[in-house]
Amino acid sequence: MTFDYRFGLASVIPFFTLMVLYPLINLITQNWILGLLIASGILFAGWGISSMLFLNKYLKIHPRLDPAHYEFNPASNTIFYIGIVVLMGLVVLVNISNNIELFLGVSAGYYFLVNGSKTYREISK
Repeated sequence: MTFDYRFGLASVIPFFTLMVLYPLINLITQNWILGLLIASGILFAGWGISSMLFLNKYLKIHPRLDPAHYEFNPASNTIFYIGIVVLMGLVVLVNISNNIELFLGVSAGYYFLVNGSKTYREISK
């Protein structure tokens, strides 16, 4: 099994963007739910615009970063299921949901591990 760190890092870009946007917007709103909704809206709008303008062309040149070319394998399935149990435990037992930045960071690390351990497959045209 090989770990594809490039695809793992590319897949957590939205998490890092949200981790930067949320505190900045939360300074203005002081309401964590409203701040998270506004930050998510800005992220999705920006991601949609960049996807239409740049991402589709980039993925045709660099198919190894296209999520459609990856599939789950036994290692990524194991990491996925163990990670779900750990995240549920953190939310219930430690109450990590009160600290949004920490929750996003843990989720980004989990997503990085799952996507980095997926198997690359060539899609025939």
